[in-house]
Amino acid sequence: MRPIWVVYRRPLGMVERSLQGCMPKLGAFLHCEVYCPDLMHDGAKGCTYTNFSACPMLKTRECLQSYSNDRALYSYHMVEMDETQFETFTRWNDKQINNSCKYNYTDLLLQIVPFASTIASEVDTSRSYHKSLYCSQAVILALRASLNPDHKIVQALKGVVSRVSTPSSVSDLLSCVLGKPKPLPSI
Repeated sequence: MRPIWVVYRRPLGMVERSLQGCMPKLGAFLHCEVYCPDLMHDGAKGCTYTNFSACPMLKTRECLQSYSNDRALYSYHMVEMDETQFETFTRWNDKQINNSCKYNYTDLLLQIVPFASTIASEVDTSRSYHKSLYCSQAVILALRASLNPDHKIVQALKGVVSRVSTPSSVSDLLSCVLGKPKPLPSI
């Protein structure tokens, strides 16, 4: 089995804390990404797939320093995948990166639309890559693309429209099947 960690970050700095205060629906976490502890990248084990504002989707080791320096900001859920699921997961994420997946500001704005979850439709999940995604949207779509349809996580995500998801809603949904997120250990 190959682990991936869905990592959640609490607000960092005054601007993010203010944003969280203005939009309570965002919940405890303002960002999420996936850390793959045993995936080789740049000659070393461990890397992160992330979509962060103003940046295209990345596969990077840069986040690891923040994980170590600011551990109190982070929590995570560990998802175990078999080799086929893990290969599908990494291939899906790499395809987004190779096709220059941008940050999805348009769908992020749905966070401020009242009742957006009742009017927003899901992105075309039959597409192999997307032009733009934001963090929790990418996590949901990657998990759906890589896990078997009957997997308990896919079942938990079944009714979720990724376009209106938040890092906190991903954490809440995964908590239903994996328990509460854990504090991030030293990496």
